[in-house]
Order: sequence, then C-alpha cells, then structure tokens
Amino acid sequence: MNRRTHLSTTTIALLEIVTVCLAMAGFFMVLTGGTSAYEAYASQFWPATAGEIITSRVDTHLDAYGNRTYRSKIKYAYAVNQLENAGEYFTGERVGMDPFPRSDSRAMAEASLARYPQGEIVDVYYNPNRPQRSLLEPSFSLSKLIYPGVGLLVLAAAFSLWAFARHK
Repeated sequence: MNRRTHLSTTTIALLEIVTVCLAMAGFFMVLTGGTSAYEAYASQFWPATAGEIITSRVDTHLDAYGNRTYRSKIKYAYAVNQLENAGEYFTGERVGMDPFPRSDSRAMAEASLARYPQGEIVDVYYNPNRPQRSLLEPSFSLSKLIYPGVGLLVLAAAFSLWAFARHK
C-alpha cells in the first residue's frame, strides 16, 4: 500500500515547506557554526604582533526588564608587518572567540578586565589572510562543534522528512 494515499495534498505541501525551512536552517547552522569553529581552530596558529590596550572599561546596559547588566569592553591597536600589509595599523575588540559575557555584577565585569589595563602592551594574534581579524587569546574547544553538529542533525531531519513525503 502506498503511504502517499494516506496523506492529503495539503499535508504533503506542508511537509515540503517544513522540509525546505529545516534544510535552510540546518545549512545556515552548519555554515556559520563551521566557519566559527574553523576560525577558532586556525587562530591557534596565527602570527602574533605587539599591540597596546587603548580602552579597558565596563559598559553598563539596561535589559528589557530595567535591570542593570555590565559588560567588559576592550579595544587594542596593533600594527602588521607583513610585506603586503607593511605599516598598516588596525584596532580590535575581541579577546577570545567568544565575547565577554554580560554580568549582573560590576565587580565581576571589572575582574575580567584585570589582565588588560589601559596602556598595557599585549600579544595580538591576527589572521594572516585578513589582518583586521584579531584576538588576544586564541583558543579552540570542542564546544565550538556543537552548533554545526546540531545543524547537521537538522539537515538529517530535513532529509528524512523529505524522504518520507516523497516515498512511493
């Protein structure tokens, strides 16, 4: 007996729409998460140059409920001395691959800045192909694979749903 005989045309059309939406979401997650994971991995091998912390402060924000939250903000300047980028100066704001989290405590936000006081000379790691992409703490963790991994699961679900709707 054919499975399609039990599904109405409207149900099949709805399944196809859901399949396309799932596939697009899964593809987006794999693409963006994979790119981020690759950059995190590659950052461990980026060259370093000297940089200077030009801003080190805590910003205060109000959330949707009117509660104060605090976020550490760092800005640094660095020069790249590659032949194709000789003498170019850049600024960056990334410490690691993930931004400093918001905190309910100003003291916690200030503590996260302790390693980066204004005027401090630091090592800045930069992407040799795109020297404007930089950070202070290169690192990779397996947690970077969660987002693209979920994307692959969503793609698998989309494929399964497509196969179910198309089964004859």
